[in-house]
Amino acid sequence: MNKKHIVISHHSAKHYWLSVDMSSKSAPSPIKNSGFIGIAEDQPTMQGILTQYPHVFDRTPVHLLVPNRTVRRHSSIIQCHSCEQFLPRGSFWQINPEVLISSPELSFLQMAMHLTTVQLAEFGMNLCSTFYINQAESLLGSRTTPLTTPDEINRYIMEAEGAHGRKHAQRCLKLVNEGSASPMETKLFINLCFPLRLGGYGLPKAVLNYRIEPKKGRRYAEQQFYVADLCWPNQKVIVEYDGLQYHENSSKDKRRTNALESLGWKVFCITKAEMFNATSFEVLAMQIAKALGHRIRRSPTWQNKAIALRSELSLTQRHE
Repeated sequence: MNKKHIVISHHSAKHYWLSVDMSSKSAPSPIKNSGFIGIAEDQPTMQGILTQYPHVFDRTPVHLLVPNRTVRRHSSIIQCHSCEQFLPRGSFWQINPEVLISSPELSFLQMAMHLTTVQLAEFGMNLCSTFYINQAESLLGSRTTPLTTPDEINRYIMEAEGAHGRKHAQRCLKLVNEGSASPMETKLFINLCFPLRLGGYGLPKAVLNYRIEPKKGRRYAEQQFYVADLCWPNQKVIVEYDGLQYHENSSKDKRRTNALESLGWKVFCITKAEMFNATSFEVLAMQIAKALGHRIRRSPTWQNKAIALRSELSLTQRHE
């Protein structure tokens, strides 16, 4: 590929992947080539092309890749990152004939140099989720399939030998779980299941959006199957996040809970207000731990770590 492209990367790629609707006609497509591609290095050319596509990015500066440090420039519109190494297959997706973007896997690796453990793990979980954020309407949209999976990210990292941030990315990837259907489900999982050393409650790893089929207990259920937000199948414990967008019918939700409990499941529910209230969340976490038969052994420094974790997840107490 001799043509040189504008390559969106780092923070701009992160923002893009969390908000892109993959079912739209303008959705990007993966490039199958291996190795590095031609990258435009003339700053006026880069700015000129980007202004032709205002729908692609609405935040400045736009972060771009350039082939080496000598042409790395910054302005109020663009911020350049040099990349002189060989990049593995699957490093880029094509937005249009002139503009490429770091793949979800490369984006995760690139952000390892800029995000903390918790922030990078949260980003990884949202890459492996079934939702996107419609920025224009401040609504959640659904994806039929995730952008990537932990296994695909791991494969990419293993092939990116010598890449900056590689070890940090590998450590954080171990914390990533797939299948989240909303940003709050991601935050709920992190709070409950991340290790105590990071300020989480250290509960066993939950399965996200687990499908439950009544089978022999069908007479207790109105539906052919139920999907549990966070689930521990072996212990038959469920945690449901009652977000307004997906839980507007309280009567139906109550019937759903009754059916699951009739099938032998222990169901816990948490609202958005309770997510932002550290005291309420603490009570819920202890109740779930008891239901799981799990003892939480916290160190004297855990409280400070828990406060830091909630701050990183933007779950600090809000004052109405």
